[in-house]
Amino acid sequence: MDSLTIAIVVAWFAGSLALLLWWGNNMRLALNNLLPGTRFSEYAKTSIFGFRFVARAIKPERLTELGRSYRLKAMRIEWIMLVWGILSMLLLGTSF
Repeated sequence: MDSLTIAIVVAWFAGSLALLLWWGNNMRLALNNLLPGTRFSEYAKTSIFGFRFVARAIKPERLTELGRSYRLKAMRIEWIMLVWGILSMLLLGTSF
């Protein structure tokens, strides 16, 4: 492998890790903002194209207004991760 391919792979891993940490933080913040007296104990079976979107499974009526905003951010990040994965696979596939 040449150095360009190694740099692309390292950049992909770094970007994936950054997106995953960003998503995890927003999920944590959303689940920390439940309405008083509610417990988040179940995930709905929500999937698009066979992928399970965890942020979509959180029912917004169980969250405070701040929790809803973090849920929306987490849902956006899930789409960004999906696009990142598809585009990076295409990029890696053309570089080999």
